[in-house]
Amino acid sequence: MNTKNIESDFKFVGQQITKLNLENDFVSLSDRNTKNEFDVFYEIDEITKHDDKIWGTINLTVLCKITDTEETEDSSPLKCNISLTINGCFIDSANVSIDKFKEMLGLNGCTALYSIARGIITGISAQSMLEGNITLPLINIFKLVKSAEK
Repeated sequence: MNTKNIESDFKFVGQQITKLNLENDFVSLSDRNTKNEFDVFYEIDEITKHDDKIWGTINLTVLCKITDTEETEDSSPLKCNISLTINGCFIDSANVSIDKFKEMLGLNGCTALYSIARGIITGISAQSMLEGNITLPLINIFKLVKSAEK
């Protein structure tokens, strides 16, 4: 099917990495037993009407903490910590209400940005070790948005 027939009025304008921190003690992940902890949260930054469009930005932060579970006598456990914040910009026609746009920004914006974050973290972790990488789990964005509303 031609995507022009099913294209959404809600559009992704672009993203930027606003924060990236990496601490890594691992040389390789492939031969280690690790404890993996991930956290994700978002914040709607700004929504404004301009030029017959609604513009909105959202910040998505992903935290990864990988810790070696193997005990060593001579050193502390190996760890890898990654903190990534991405800011994304989205637009829609001015026909949609601010409340509906905010809802779409949370759900669709988080979905788009989390997908990008997964790729960035996989790439960065692969480049910071000889073997292995960190792959973020797939998450239920509906549950993320619901938990943020509480």
